[in-house]
Amino acid sequence: MPLEWYSEALGAALELLGGGVQRGILFSDEAPEAVIGKLGLEGFVPEPQGNALTSILLMSQAKVLIGSRSTFSLWGQYLGQSHAFWPQGFDLAKYKRPDAEKDIFV
Repeated sequence: MPLEWYSEALGAALELLGGGVQRGILFSDEAPEAVIGKLGLEGFVPEPQGNALTSILLMSQAKVLIGSRSTFSLWGQYLGQSHAFWPQGFDLAKYKRPDAEKDIFV
C-alpha cells in the first residue's frame, strides 16, 4: 500500500479515537524506523523483536488496527475484536464476514 494511504487511514483512526495517540506500535515488513520517519509518526515504536505469534498477540491488544491487504493483520483483529481500517476494494468476505461497525474502509 502507498504511504499516503497509511497517512489517510491514520487520520481516520485518530478521529475515531477522539484525539492523539499516546502510544502506537508499527508492524511492518519494511524497516519500521524508516516508515515511522517517513510518516512522521510521533508516539510510535517499532514492534518488539519476537516471532509471528508474538506480533499477532500484540496486535490483538490494539484498540484500532490499520491493516493492509494482509491476512496477518486480520488475525490480530479477529483475536482482539478491534476496529480496523482496510483499503477500499479489499475483499474481506474472502476471509471473514465483514462487520459494518468495526471494519472501516478508507
